[in-house]
Amino acid sequence: MHHRFDTRTKIQLDVELRLKGFSLGRFQTRDIDAMAVFIEAPGTGLQLHDVIEIDFRLDPGGRHSHSQRGVVVRCAEDGVALMFIAENAALFEALGDRLADLYPLHYSTLAS
Repeated sequence: MHHRFDTRTKIQLDVELRLKGFSLGRFQTRDIDAMAVFIEAPGTGLQLHDVIEIDFRLDPGGRHSHSQRGVVVRCAEDGVALMFIAENAALFEALGDRLADLYPLHYSTLAS
């Protein structure tokens, strides 16, 4: 049974996943909320409770990233659901700005 506390926003963002310092590759998010994210990452071999470093690449070209740690809470054939371990105010502000650019009538900031 899956319990969600926030409504997920469907958005494709470029991310890089790292496990124990080793890159698993670049992937895309499917949806995100303030507590978790689903990443389309088939074939990574990730398992429940793995702690992952997630680098969100929010700018065109992916030159700047925001890092966030997460724990695998669900594995599926097409990807993994990760719950954020701690709040990252800079990431949430950047995500809020990105969502506000894409959906100006619905989002002013993800962090609020």
